[in-house]
Formats: sequence, structure tokens, C-alpha cells
Amino acid sequence: MSAAQPAQAQAPAPDRRPELGLALSGGGFRAAFFHVGVLARLAETGTLRRVEVISTVSGGSIVGALYYLALKDLFENVADADIRDEHYLRVVRRVERMLFDGVGRNLRGRAYANLSDNVRMRLNTYSRSDRIGQLYDESFYTPVWNESEFGEHPAPRVCEGPIRMRELVVHPKGAPAGFEPRRDNGRRAAPVPVLLLNATSLNTGHNWRFKVDEMGEDPRSGKSWIELDKNKRLLSARYEQIVEHQQDFKLGNAVAASACVPGLFPPLAVTGLFSGVQVQLVDGGVHDNQGVCGLFDEGCKRLIVSDASGQMGDFDHPFTRIPAVLGRSTSIHGDRVREEQLNEALTRDDTVLMHLRKGLPAWGYSPLLAGGKPAAKPTESKPPGYDVDPEVQKLLAAIRTDLDSFTEVEAYSLSLLGYLMTRTELPEGGRLAYEWQLDKRSVELLRAELRDPKQAYRRQLEVAHGRFFKAAKLSRLVRALAVGVGLVVLAALAFVGLLLSGPASGDVPAWSLIVALVVPALFVGLYFKQKLPGKTLYRFADWLYTWLLPLVLAPLFWIASRAVLPANRRFLAAGEISRVAAADGVEAGAGVTVVQT
Repeated sequence: MSAAQPAQAQAPAPDRRPELGLALSGGGFRAAFFHVGVLARLAETGTLRRVEVISTVSGGSIVGALYYLALKDLFENVADADIRDEHYLRVVRRVERMLFDGVGRNLRGRAYANLSDNVRMRLNTYSRSDRIGQLYDESFYTPVWNESEFGEHPAPRVCEGPIRMRELVVHPKGAPAGFEPRRDNGRRAAPVPVLLLNATSLNTGHNWRFKVDEMGEDPRSGKSWIELDKNKRLLSARYEQIVEHQQDFKLGNAVAASACVPGLFPPLAVTGLFSGVQVQLVDGGVHDNQGVCGLFDEGCKRLIVSDASGQMGDFDHPFTRIPAVLGRSTSIHGDRVREEQLNEALTRDDTVLMHLRKGLPAWGYSPLLAGGKPAAKPTESKPPGYDVDPEVQKLLAAIRTDLDSFTEVEAYSLSLLGYLMTRTELPEGGRLAYEWQLDKRSVELLRAELRDPKQAYRRQLEVAHGRFFKAAKLSRLVRALAVGVGLVVLAALAFVGLLLSGPASGDVPAWSLIVALVVPALFVGLYFKQKLPGKTLYRFADWLYTWLLPLVLAPLFWIASRAVLPANRRFLAAGEISRVAAADGVEAGAGVTVVQT
């Protein structure tokens, strides 16, 4: 399909509109664990089995793809008439277990743990985003794919290489050949949901969707959109129709593109798909971090939105230097987009919304009068709470957006918050109760801390917002080792400085000082300048930063990755629920309403 092909009117929607759509927002592993709690409650009430569209972004795509694979196993082994709500509880519990186990491996730390892959990153067809896609496949998706849980005689399904997107097509047991969810779900008691993994095209600024049967930019090409947006449309096409080398697009890479946070991961390239266009994809949250556009486009009548994205906080005295203002302005823009998206969703009477800060009070402040006193006392809105201490909820909302390890305390605090919030928003009960992977006592201990947090638990959540040095902050041993390594490095640098500045070094010529200033400035300029005069200079800059620099840094990143992983084990141990509760003197069963049967 040519990149120059004009946008065409959107194809007519199927006669039957989906009844219920579920959106799982971005937010890294923080969002993924929150979504697990939401899924658990939806499974309890029988709501989850009625979902017909799942639209996911970033961290929501990580858990959404995992959930979809577990559902595929269910649908292809159990006939529609035999599927019960209990099956969905088992599916979510499997997702919970696989997610926690995979996250514990510290995927961010392992992204550079393979030296040959580090060297390979000098190629324009393989980046750290491709590497993280491999880790998603190995840590989450292949284990679910290779071991069936349902059916009379579950048998392993050996996966030859990474899972491909088009292999996700569901062939329900007992359904006629050619089953198509959009057309045939109306005849099923347990519909097969349509999966939308959302990324953003860096080329055009449009939403890019990976589906089980096709990929490309979203279908917003109707008359009104064409009138407003004159950028190219990289039109969607079925996998079997596109160039051969992209027909087997990997599930892990699709999720990596959806979770490709700008600044943390480089764009994920989709090479050779369009003539004269090199597609570069970044995090779906750049375009729509809640995933609700997918539900709008599919025509869903009812929406459930699980939003664990980062929300902008207040600054009484905002910084005014240029970098701080630029960063704050970007946050304001993202917050505005979020509010508009969710406001559009809430115009529908049947929309249910859960988000990390929902239920917290909102304050209004009056200006000072002539005498210097406020015109009125601050006013506080008092929405319903969720049996969680407000300060704890604020700390959970501030947990990092990242892809490193999450401790038991972090992961299950987020999941329980999602569960408790959904239980309040969807109070209609069912006859079932979700059983957490944790033992009953751990659930009780954590519920006690959520309601009445003590010092050690608060410390865990205070540390949880940072991306680096969390293990050192929680473990004395790791902290001592980090200080020791730092002192050795400083001593080495001081020794080198003395050698270079000693008597033997002689007078430093003026030209060398100029070179010391100009050369680094030149390299920085070449890095940030995209359009350079002359092909030679451009090729030199491209060679320097996309080939030579990754090659030089490959062993350094490998050493750093190997150094991080041992500290990761100490970090996970420090965040065990039983250990934190023991430090706080919390006892199980202390007036806690147990979530588990």
C-alpha cells in the first residue's frame, strides 16, 4: 500500500454494535497491577464475560494481551454453552500470577543483560524497544501460550519462536468456520472480545492500532476528520495482504510499541511497510492514554474505563526556569487531553470509571480580601471513599510509571485498590468471590495497612515513586555496597585528575582548551540537530549515534545491568508483605473485611 494513497471514507460499521467495551489505560506496571484488581471484581460480578471490545494502552496493553491469551485458551477448549463465570475468575487469577512472576524479573534491568543484543542495537532494525518486546514474550506471553489450562486433558502447545499477532485469532470450540467476533458475538453467551493494542505514529501523530488480523492507523478518516487533519494516513491492512517480512509481526513488539514511553525507550521501527516512509511508533499514551478512542470507534454502547495513568499534581510555587516550564506545560497538555477524553466517555449514562485518585477530596480556595484574609474557608468535596486511607491512595497514585520490578507491597496494594474501587462503583454482587494468588493471611495484613498505614508500610510507598536506588533506600546492605562503590569511583576519578594536573603534565596550550569546549558542543549539536547541511555530515552524525555509540556503550550497559539484578532480589525481599507487616506490628484479622473467601 503506497504512503501517497489518499485517505478514504471509513467503511460502514457492522449492523450490530458491541454492547460493552473495556479500556485499560497506560501507566507502566503500576497500571497493569491496578487493572488486575479491576478485572478481578468484573469477573466476580459476571461483567467481564460480557466485554466485547478491549482497548489498551502501554501498561494496559501488557496486561490486556496477557488476559487475551488466557481467554483464547478458554474459548478454544471450552464450548460456549459450558463457559461459566468461574472460568473468568480462573483466567484473571492466571493473569495475576503470570504478571507478578514476570514483573519480578525486572524487565527494565534485563533490557541490557544480553551482550550480543546490546551490540545488535547498533542496527536501525533493532533497538532497546525490540529487546523489551522479546522480554515481554519470554516473561509473559509464551508461558501462557505453551501451557493450556482448560479442557479435559490440557496439553502444552509448543510455540516455535515469538508469538505472532495473527496467531491470536480465536477459533472458538464448536463455532462454525470463519468465526468473526464483530459479526458473530451476538449469538454467543460468552463473546470473544476484539483486542485493540494502541500505539502512536511518530510520523503523522495519529493513533496506530494492532489488532489480531490487521495493523495500521486508526479509522478516523471520515469527512470531519479529513477536514481538520491534513496529515497522511498510513492506512490499516490485514497481515496476509502486506509485505512478507511484516506479515508475522510479533505480539511482544506490538506491546512494546504500545508501551514505548518517550524518553525511556526509543521508537519501535516498522520497516518497509510503506513506500518512502519509515514508520516509527511510540507509546499509545501520547495520543490517547486512556484507550477510550478505540471504544468510541468500535461503537460500544457501554464503557468501563480503568485509568491508572499518572495525573498532574499541584504546585503552590511552580518553578519558572525554561526546562521546568516546558515540562510542566507538557503535563498540562496531557492532563487536558485526559480530561476531554474521559468527559466524552462520561456523557454516556452507562460509563463506569475507575482512576487512581477517584474518591479523594477536591479543594476550592477563595482569594484574599483587602484585609489579607480569605473570602471564605477552603471548600472540600467529599466523594465516597473506598475503605483506603486517603494518604495511602495518594501515595499509590504517585507510584512510578516504569517497567522494573514491583514488590508484593507495591503490586498488591495497587491491585487491591483497583478491586475495592470497582467493588464500590459496581456494587451489584455475585455469588462468586475472587481468590487472590496471595495467601489469606497476607491479604488480611495488606488490607489492615491500606486502612490504617503504619511506618514501615508508608516507607515502602514513599520509596515507590522513584525509579532508581529504591533497593538502597530499603536495604542497609545494598545501601552500604552502593556507598562503597561510589567512594571507589570518586577515588579513582581523583587519582586520574591528579595525574593529569601534576607537574609532569606541563603547561596546557590554549588550543587544547578550545578543543575541549568545541568538540563536546559539536557532538551535542549533531545529536539534537535533525536537518544537517550536506549528506556527508548527516551520514557522519547517523553513523556516530546509531552505530558507533551503541557499540561502545554495549559492554558498559551490560555491566550495569548485571550489577542491578542482585540488588533487585534485595528490593523484592524488603517489600514482602509479611516482613513489612511484622515491622509495623500488624496482625492478621485486625478488624479487616477479608476480600478472599
